[in-house]
Amino acid sequence: MPVDLDLCELLYTSLLVQSARVLDEVGESPTARTRSFRNAFLIAYAHRVGERLQDARKRATAAATQQHGSALVPILAKRSDAVDRVYAARYPSTRTITFGSDNAQGWLAGRAAAERADLTGGRERLDKSDLAS
Repeated sequence: MPVDLDLCELLYTSLLVQSARVLDEVGESPTARTRSFRNAFLIAYAHRVGERLQDARKRATAAATQQHGSALVPILAKRSDAVDRVYAARYPSTRTITFGSDNAQGWLAGRAAAERADLTGGRERLDKSDLAS
């Protein structure tokens, strides 16, 4: 799974840079300089990116199932289980937390920025050569 981890790290870094760039651009406004704006922006950004990634996963799974039938189901389940095991081993004490935001401008700006965020790293899909390592 090293390729998966590398791609996750690349995506995380890319999204961090993209969000910081947009936050810096909107930061010219006095309202955008407030802590509540920044918090709302980042929460909304993360939430919308998460929604987009879930949608992409569903589309990719449906496309793979259509192309290869149910043969991939056990493979995908095995990979998902492996990820769950590694996550549980590395982060045994995680818990769910909730965030609130009362800055509508920050929330809307964060969602809009996440809608424009590049989730592909400049590529629509992986090449087979990417999976060889």
